[in-house]
Amino acid sequence: MALAACLLWSSAFVGVKYAISFAPALFVAGIRFTLAGAILIPFAGAKGYIKEVKSHINVILIVGALQTFTVYLLFFLAMDRIKASTGAALIGTGPLIGAIMGHLFIKSEAFSKKSIFSFMLGLIGVTLVSLGGGHNGGLPGSREIIGILMLLTSSIAGALSNVVVLKYKSDIKSSVLTSAQLIVGGVSLLILSLFIYDDITFQLPIKFYFSLGWLIFISAAGFSMWYHLLSTRKESLISMNIWKFIIPVSGGILGWILIPNDSPNLQSIFGMGLVASSILFFYKKGVKI
Repeated sequence: MALAACLLWSSAFVGVKYAISFAPALFVAGIRFTLAGAILIPFAGAKGYIKEVKSHINVILIVGALQTFTVYLLFFLAMDRIKASTGAALIGTGPLIGAIMGHLFIKSEAFSKKSIFSFMLGLIGVTLVSLGGGHNGGLPGSREIIGILMLLTSSIAGALSNVVVLKYKSDIKSSVLTSAQLIVGGVSLLILSLFIYDDITFQLPIKFYFSLGWLIFISAAGFSMWYHLLSTRKESLISMNIWKFIIPVSGGILGWILIPNDSPNLQSIFGMGLVASSILFFYKKGVKI
């Protein structure tokens, strides 16, 4: 389930790059998450949905503000500045940031020598890919650097939201939390976009709506699976976050295949190999350091 969620999220980089070529980034984000949250309401139990939301409104607002509004405000703005493959690689810092947040805020979260080595290996791989994130595989310019900083900040916000979910996992149904926080963040992004953009229109090519539909599915399915795992499984946040190193590898490959002028270089390929190795090493039984 963790693998499926991460593979879904990795395809979002291509979908976002395609969708924002037709419409403003925050407008796309607002529609995407509002509809994704609304679609999940029947699966969350429509009869008791409102009561559950009212009972846990504080948690929903915090997670919605961190995970959907802040993370994707910065994510969509960043993707307008950097390549899809670079964005996918930078999201690879998320596992390390998430593990650090778990270690700081959840007393049971501890680093082993094996997990430290795995994270460092993955981080080196992500760094190599990022350094080749400029035009034609060169060093990133000022525009790309701003995008990189935005994505790193979004990873911190996302990690904090996971800590909140773990803190309150026994108090609220994961399906209700997923749906409600997507709606809260999505509506907030949509309202913000209406103040920022003057050229918003729904008269867009059918290709846009296909990509939007895929992005909606990614959000609804990916977050449902991830929050379910956080709420019901016994794995630590550190071991859960190791799976997210799959995102930069899969997302980068999809970007190279599907996005024009987004081609790989040896540095990026080697870096992604290190990222993949970090996951395999972490889950390899019998390996000790």
